[in-house]
Amino acid sequence: MKKLLLATLLITTAVCCKKTPGKLLTGRWEFKDAYPVYTDSANIDAEVPEETGEENSVADFSSRGMFGNRFILRNDGTFDICLLQGYMHGNWRYDEKQKQIKMANETDKDSFAIKVDSIGSRFLELDADSFFIKKVVALSHKKDTVSTSLDSIMSCKFFLVKSTDRYSSLDKDPYSIINNQWRVKPTQPENDVQLKQRTLNHLQFLQLIFEDALDKNKEQVTYNWFNTPLIIAGNGVALKFFDDVKQDWSKSFYDTTQARKGYWELNKAFRKKIKFLQTDNIFEKKADMFQQMINNVQQN
Repeated sequence: MKKLLLATLLITTAVCCKKTPGKLLTGRWEFKDAYPVYTDSANIDAEVPEETGEENSVADFSSRGMFGNRFILRNDGTFDICLLQGYMHGNWRYDEKQKQIKMANETDKDSFAIKVDSIGSRFLELDADSFFIKKVVALSHKKDTVSTSLDSIMSCKFFLVKSTDRYSSLDKDPYSIINNQWRVKPTQPENDVQLKQRTLNHLQFLQLIFEDALDKNKEQVTYNWFNTPLIIAGNGVALKFFDDVKQDWSKSFYDTTQARKGYWELNKAFRKKIKFLQTDNIFEKKADMFQQMINNVQQN
């Protein structure tokens, strides 16, 4: 009798615990690898990009290039995609019949979808069509500097695993819209106050990724999932010349004129000398460095 009750309990528990694909999808996913299919077999070599010394190449579909990229499907029906240096935020739902994640970008209200090939509690395989690739690449700050092979991609399989990162609130999450508003292109010109806030949001984002690394005892911070006009070195930080960053930096602003104003707001971060914290912890030192830069912008 006890064995029968135990068996019944185990079966009931298994049935209750079985999750639908829609439930399994909800959460944080890390892009681990990608396999693009090209229209021209001659482009197959583009799958493994040459070493150019440019860490942030958007053409890098290898596991190295996927590092730091995220696909986040939140409980409240919103999503965040950080892929190929592009960022997108909007609403999502799962179409069980078509086995597709259907999304709508918050900025332009454009709708698109990606097919779920297979899913488990810890892994996810997605099949993206050319429209999805072009949609994401259109947001990338590196689109104009990569091989034209991206235009000939027919489809791409993405392999993801469940992320172990957890955040108590959206303002602590480096991938949330709160901390990535700086790279969402506005639909109309912004005033001086808004431009300053966009610049501050960029600096606060950079500060946060180092605070996050410090809190989670990470071994390193990667920069391949976003673009910045700042050179972040081991011994400090520097600002590139505007002409060198104009093309990429302007994609975070309404136009080039506004991007230039934003650049000069960022330049205010260097108005006062930055004093480096006396510590051996590089993450703590850089988080403090960006706090000083934020203060410099706020005070000017």
